[in-house]
Amino acid sequence: MNEGIETLIVKYISGQASEEEALAVKEWIKLNKSNEADFVQLYETWNQSLYAYPELIDTERAYKDFLNRTADKRPVKGLYRLWPKIAAAAIFLLICLSGLFYYQKSESNPWNIVETRKGETLKMTLPDGTRVWLNAGTIFRYKKDFGKTSRTVYLNGEAYFDISAEKRGKPFLVYTDNYVIHDIGTVFNVKAYSDEQVFETAVIEGQISVEGLGSSSIAKQKHVLVNEKQALKIRTVSGDIAGGHLANSSTKVGKTINVVDLEASQISGYSGWKDNLLLFEDETFAELSRALERKYDVSIEIEDEELQYLKYTGSFRDIKSVNEVLEIIKKTTPINYSVTGSEITITKAER
Repeated sequence: MNEGIETLIVKYISGQASEEEALAVKEWIKLNKSNEADFVQLYETWNQSLYAYPELIDTERAYKDFLNRTADKRPVKGLYRLWPKIAAAAIFLLICLSGLFYYQKSESNPWNIVETRKGETLKMTLPDGTRVWLNAGTIFRYKKDFGKTSRTVYLNGEAYFDISAEKRGKPFLVYTDNYVIHDIGTVFNVKAYSDEQVFETAVIEGQISVEGLGSSSIAKQKHVLVNEKQALKIRTVSGDIAGGHLANSSTKVGKTINVVDLEASQISGYSGWKDNLLLFEDETFAELSRALERKYDVSIEIEDEELQYLKYTGSFRDIKSVNEVLEIIKKTTPINYSVTGSEITITKAER
């Protein structure tokens, strides 16, 4: 890893990167699995250091420590205000590089990779006793030495976690494409498919903390706490962003961030999928279709754009085929559909 990308990663994880710098880091991560593993290791080392050395969060202390390390140098007057951030970034870089050095010097730490196909779900138990349910179309990774020095997993998809208290001294971290979840409680659900614009997590028992990676909107808020019987929903939006939305003025792309209290009936909407329950509450027909594609291993094309944005609320339990679901939807939604093998075409019905 060269010095240039190291500096960019420091700025990216600490929330100081520009949009262009953040994009450069993301592209570097996507180049190969080795880069992705290095990034995860760096970010994990940083999080672990905050648990072990919480004083590093204090930028004033970091600034003084940095000055002690460079006693023969004085900051340029015009840059004085930047030194606390530079100092914190410098210490962060030292911690990360030492972690990466150990990582590269030690034996290879390959990930166990578990994938669920469309139409299937899976229940598994991690080495620390944590129980995990994986929804359809999910990729889940954890290291083969999971639990020895850390408890970190990577999720692309949807999973329900029942965290073991056996190693409570070691934080349980769930990484998704844009966010990292710190478990402070026991039972929660995370929905983070990389091909969808919605990130959702709901806490059934306990509490979690959610952080943004890099320059995302939530990163500017440091973290969001989600308490028991609450859900956090982050939706990527485009166009003119108004009240309550966090946007990038140049790209007109931002995020809506909402934390809501859950009724008992709503909780099943986040956990019921593992018991063969599909529940939709004020979701667009396009979002509903993606859920049906994963559950029934089909491909759905909505020909009328207007249909994609229709909102739907309803539930389906133990329904064997997607045709049965569509017949139920037809009773309240103006649609027709045709089926060719596993491909379904949905059109607007005239009424």
